[in-house]
Order: sequence, then structure tokens, then C-alpha cells
Amino acid sequence: MKCGTTTLARIFQNDPSVGFCLGKEAHFFSHTSDWNRELSTYHKKFPDEPKKIFGEASPTYTGYPHYNLDTAKKIHQYNPKVKLIYMMRDPIERIISHYMHSYARNQIKFDLQHLVMKDRMHIDMSRYYFQLKPFLRLFPKEQFHFIVLEEFLKDPQKSRQEVYEFLGLKQIDVEENGAIPHSNPSVGKKRRSKKLDFIFHYIYGNSTGKRIRNLTPAFMRRGFNNMVDRFFSRQFDDKPVLNEEWKKMLALYLQEDVDQIEQILGRKLNIWSTYYDSL
Repeated sequence: MKCGTTTLARIFQNDPSVGFCLGKEAHFFSHTSDWNRELSTYHKKFPDEPKKIFGEASPTYTGYPHYNLDTAKKIHQYNPKVKLIYMMRDPIERIISHYMHSYARNQIKFDLQHLVMKDRMHIDMSRYYFQLKPFLRLFPKEQFHFIVLEEFLKDPQKSRQEVYEFLGLKQIDVEENGAIPHSNPSVGKKRRSKKLDFIFHYIYGNSTGKRIRNLTPAFMRRGFNNMVDRFFSRQFDDKPVLNEEWKKMLALYLQEDVDQIEQILGRKLNIWSTYYDSL
């Protein structure tokens, strides 16, 4: 979560050879207990037409142990030959971005320092090796492709080519300048609360709701959405600042995990400046 999966998903969504999950995130293997019986529901989340590969991007699959203890096992049982792409970023920057995402959606109401002290889930999702261990026990290393967001944004053409080679796909044409903007920024973007998102999905997701939506003029829908965003959404105009003492504490806590990731990648991640400057 907050490592660039939305950016990568949009690349795949624009590729006609890829059948990408409708809505990007299925959360199927982390949120479905009796998953074998619900496979038809899962498969309906994908385009109903032949594609070379199918994929999805659910951050909760690496939300161990807060979402599901057996997510990796379920995925392995479903398809032991699946190819896994794991995106990472500076772990301290990810925590700050995740906090902004959660706060804007009214999932938490306390400040950033309080989150560092009290909320394990936001911290654990930046422990990348800790999140990968259940998968590394089950899948061979050649079925993994690791992406570092800062490198991805710095050289998008190279990063994209590596992803396509890993998946065995022919890369489609990209924009002339080759730029791939970060598609899900946290600053300056309003976010509806999770409960409000659920209500909108319920209203517009069933057949009656869709008919009403289609009969409603576009200007009225926009006006309604703008009103909802005005009164029920929050945004950050500036990025919250974590003081140096807390950054250092986080960096020391995450140090062993980062060392393990660097060992897997076979290189230092000096591009993670917030983390390294805090040590």
C-alpha cells in the first residue's frame, strides 16, 4: 500500500494483452475465508475475454498479520506458478503516505507521532522482508519481481521494460516523453471515508442503482459528487512532518528488515534517503 501499485496497475489496464482486475484491488485471498467456494465471484472481477495474462493489485495480500495469516498459502494453492510483483519505497516515506491515506479517509483521527507509537499495522506494512517471508517460503525466487518506487519513477522506461520481460509480454508504446506519473498522490487529493465509499459502491453497484445513475444527467451527478466531497472528504495540502527523533527511532527499528531486502536485491538502497539520513 502506498508504494505505486496504482501507477503500475494503470499501465496494465491500458494493455490489451492483460486482463486486469476491474477496480484494481480484489482483496480476495486476504478477505475470503472459504475461498475455494467463492472462486466464481473472484473470476467475475476480471474481463470476460481471452487475454495473455490476468492480474490484480491488492495491497492487503502483504498486510501480514493484520488482514489474514494464510494469504500466501491460499494464493499458492490457487496457482503455485503465479508471478508476483512486489513494490517497495522508502519505508519511512511509505508510513507517512499511508498515514495520510488513512487519515483522509477518516480511518484514523490521531496525529502522525501517535500513529508511530500506537499503530502496528502502518509500521508492519513497511517491514517488507517481514511481509515477504510467507511468500518466500512457498514460491521460488524466480517467480518474484521486485520494484523500488523511487527507481521506477526515476527511469520509468527501464522499469517498465523489466516488468514486461518478467511477465513475458511485448511492451506496448508509451508516451513520447516516457513519463509515468505517480497516479495516487496523497497531497492535495480529497478522499472519501471508507464507509462513504462502501455506500457509493452499494448504490451504484447494483442493477437498480446503475439504472438510476444512467438516467441522471451528468451535471447532476457531478454536482452531487462535489457536494459529498466538500462535506465528507478530507485532504492534506501539505505533507505531515515526522520529527528527526521519531525518524531515527523508526529507521533503527526497520534496519534489520531493510538489510534483508538489500540482500535479496543484491544492492544497497541508498535511494531511500529519508531512511538512510535517519540512521
